[in-house]
Order: sequence, then C-alpha cells, then structure tokens
Amino acid sequence: MGEFNIWYLVIAFVLVGTILPQLLNLVFENFMGILALFVVAVVIALAMILIPAYIDNTIREHVSSGISLASDVKSKVENYYSKNREIPNSNSLIDIEKIPISNEYVSNLSVSNGSTVEIEFGKQAKEQILGKKVIFKANVEKNSLIWSCITNIEEIKYLPENARGICHFSKL
Repeated sequence: MGEFNIWYLVIAFVLVGTILPQLLNLVFENFMGILALFVVAVVIALAMILIPAYIDNTIREHVSSGISLASDVKSKVENYYSKNREIPNSNSLIDIEKIPISNEYVSNLSVSNGSTVEIEFGKQAKEQILGKKVIFKANVEKNSLIWSCITNIEEIKYLPENARGICHFSKL
C-alpha cells in the first residue's frame, strides 16, 4: 500500500476547517428555511379554521342579541298566560311599551296580537343575517304555553344552541 502521507492529514484538516462550516451553514440555512415554511403553513391552516369559526360565532352573537330582546316580551306573554290561562290577543294586555325594540344588530322587534314576536336583523348585523327574521309564536298545548319558532336564517349554525331545537326554517 503506501505509507501514510502527512499531506493527506493536512488536506483533510483544511477541508474540514473550511468546507465543513460552510456545509453546516448551508444545511442550517436550509433547515431554517424549511422550518419557516412549516410555520407559515401551520399559521395559514389555523387561519383557515379559526377565521370562519370566528365569523360564525359573531353571527350567532348577533342572533342571540335579538332573541334576548324578544325574551322580555315572551316573559310578559308567559306571565299573562299564567294569570289568565289564555294567550293575550292584544299588545295592550301585556304592557310592552317600555321594552326596547332594536339594538345595534336588530332593526326591529315587533309584537302582533300580543303573542307573536318578530325579530328582524339589520343595522350592523353581518350580511348572512341582514334582513332575516326570527318569529316566535305562543301556542297552548295541554294547558301549557309553548313557543314555536320559524326563521328564514338558512344555516342553523347561526342560531344559538337553545334555539336550534325549536326554530324551523321557512321562506318567510
């Protein structure tokens, strides 16, 4: 074979001393680039999930605010029924003059015949519910007051959890 040449060792040290740091730097830079791309991909994926969920939640809050306005009227109807064992047939029987009829998301809350409560969304409501309505109607079943609900809000996900079971879609 041949004898060991010291120059091989010198060349190896020179290569290791000059090329290895550059090679490690190149690998590290590429790793950081790949890591940065991975982080960007994760952020985009999270945004794709969280932004629609945030919008849906915001719309649900708008609908909830309208239903909350209607709850005052519904309470008055329920109190009237518990005292008189009949549904009021006039708004004057339930004294609703002091109840607010709008807020930043509800353009109008109207009561007809003392027992039908209509909520119309407008003003600052999101476009998915702008001009849409939720209508509650009092009915008596087996001597109990029961509320039925119809809405033209097409996607049930925009209704609060407690309204999903009683509200039914209808083209009003």
